[in-house]
Amino acid sequence: MATSTSEPIKELGEVLDAALNTFGPVPSWVRLRDEVSLNLHPPRPPVIESPAVRSVTAPVGEEIRVPFRILSGDKPVRWLIESVSSEAVASQLRLTGGLLSGWTPKIEHSGTSMQVVVAVENHGGRDSTEIRISVPEIEPLVVTEIGPSLQPVEAGGIG
Repeated sequence: MATSTSEPIKELGEVLDAALNTFGPVPSWVRLRDEVSLNLHPPRPPVIESPAVRSVTAPVGEEIRVPFRILSGDKPVRWLIESVSSEAVASQLRLTGGLLSGWTPKIEHSGTSMQVVVAVENHGGRDSTEIRISVPEIEPLVVTEIGPSLQPVEAGGIG
């Protein structure tokens, strides 16, 4: 029984679909010669540049903005917040294009700190790094001395 030409093409289509689902889009992955050959190379996994300072100070009233960079790896990539040690803050944080932002510490955060783990991934793998965000303690204003009492001033008496 002869095999129709549509069966090998259908099988090749299934192989191509499986390859794309495994590795994601890879430029120049098919070369045509006398026959079709696949040249599949998974993307290089991303590597995050370690922050110069693993501890970030976040003053009360100022939105945090912590940039992260990729040292190597192929695009496209996806940035993720992997974990945050403060559940109350976790829902406010955003990580877009490698920039951690979205949270503005309030007075009740004064003197606290938290750990944040960010990750970046592509179809080739993932990398992550951890930073500590600290909110400096705000000292309460304490009145220690009261100046001389105010004296009534008569009209025209200043000068």
